[in-house]
Amino acid sequence: MEYKKYENIKEPFIELLCGISNSGKSTYVINQYPNGFDGLVLSRDKLVLEYGIGTTYNECWSSLTKDLHKDIDDKLNSQYQTALKSNINIIVDMTNLTIDRRSLWLSNIPNYYTKKIRFFTTTLKTIKERNSMQAENKFIPENVLEDMVGRFQYPGVDEADELITEHT
Repeated sequence: MEYKKYENIKEPFIELLCGISNSGKSTYVINQYPNGFDGLVLSRDKLVLEYGIGTTYNECWSSLTKDLHKDIDDKLNSQYQTALKSNINIIVDMTNLTIDRRSLWLSNIPNYYTKKIRFFTTTLKTIKERNSMQAENKFIPENVLEDMVGRFQYPGVDEADELITEHT
């Protein structure tokens, strides 16, 4: 799939990536911004690797205590608040599966921000194939992936200024 650059977008913007694990969210960011994103990409996965102990995501995740998970949440919130105060573009690279989760990010956004939700409609078969290909680094049990599919709520037009579908 070829990714297009943003054109004629009011800035600043916040873009929530929305999809189950392995649906292509982080790959989208890498492909969309090969020279880096001019703003903040909020990613819990990056902080898990930073705070955790180990060489793989699974090892890092397993090493985290409840306190470290709270530290990660606090750091994400701090980065988010700083970005808002600085009026910079924000991409939230997390699953954001439910209306409630998305509203946590979007409920207090200043009116001059463009609110976007980009949701990934990757098939469960493709997600499971991707999951098995990265099993040594970041394997997610199939029942967890299936639970994510069950919890996924399609974004509604009242949630954001722009809804974008990605078929990956």
